[in-house]
Amino acid sequence: MRRKANGIGLAIVGAGRVGLFRGEVAARHPAVQWIGIAEKNHNRGLYVAEKIGADFVTPDHRELLKRPEVTCAVIATDEHLHVDPIMAAVERGVPMLIEKPLATDLGESARVLQAITDAKLDAVVGYTQRFRRKWLGAKEKVRTGALSAASGSAPRRRCAPARSAT
Repeated sequence: MRRKANGIGLAIVGAGRVGLFRGEVAARHPAVQWIGIAEKNHNRGLYVAEKIGADFVTPDHRELLKRPEVTCAVIATDEHLHVDPIMAAVERGVPMLIEKPLATDLGESARVLQAITDAKLDAVVGYTQRFRRKWLGAKEKVRTGALSAASGSAPRRRCAPARSAT
């Protein structure tokens, strides 16, 4: 476990699949000196904290974001729960990586964006699909005219084939 907080002190709000991934990457980075996790599911929070060697775990994102060690945050909660931790981070003046979307409601998205802008905070929305090889290949095909621009899409994940009912 890291103890010094003179480097990056990372607050991870939401310890699901994406929060775990972000935490694993952060734990390997030499500039990250402190990691805290806020996860409503107590057992999941403890599991992720142990897996990445987090220094602090709590079910309350406000408690985490108030910690003096925190210098930045990853908001990786379920999509419909983004607004409250984002606004808490804005209140504290903490730069953020926000997993997409900002909010699930257009009005809430506008409110969050305005709060971030007014606070002059660095905040980015994470959408890592755009860096995957297949997406980059498709983008290049659209750019060169080999593929016409798509008017919509739906991402699909590979699933195991359905089993026969017989």
